[in-house]
Amino acid sequence: MIDFERAARVIRELEPDIVALQEIDSAVERSSRVDQATRLGELTNAQASGLVDIYRDETTPVILAGDFNPLPDSDVLALLKQHWHVPAKGEDRLTYPSDVPEREIDYIMYRPADRFEVVEHKVLHEPLVSDHRPVLIELRILNPANRN
Repeated sequence: MIDFERAARVIRELEPDIVALQEIDSAVERSSRVDQATRLGELTNAQASGLVDIYRDETTPVILAGDFNPLPDSDVLALLKQHWHVPAKGEDRLTYPSDVPEREIDYIMYRPADRFEVVEHKVLHEPLVSDHRPVLIELRILNPANRN
């Protein structure tokens, strides 16, 4: 059971400008044990290529965050990394499941890479907020005229 009060407290304490909340079912009873993200990807021909197409010529800074489901060495992440900057979270990078993390499937990425500076990026140890550990990133948007 998700502790909504604790989730709200974590969000309030972090004072974020942006919060990405998501959840679709993966192999649970209420959805007939279907991995909905994988199935939707199959049916829509992997959302990653659609995102690449949508933002291909975009020069405005864009942030993309969520539970992507694929592991870091997957074809999906390889495709996204060709077009988006996916910063490393550090050694403690596993996000799922929150109580005993064994997989990294939650990511925050941005583009163009030279328009952002990562101030902080980490996974929070909050096993009761969700079935995924929260990922925190603090980004500074760089002015194009002041880039080094």
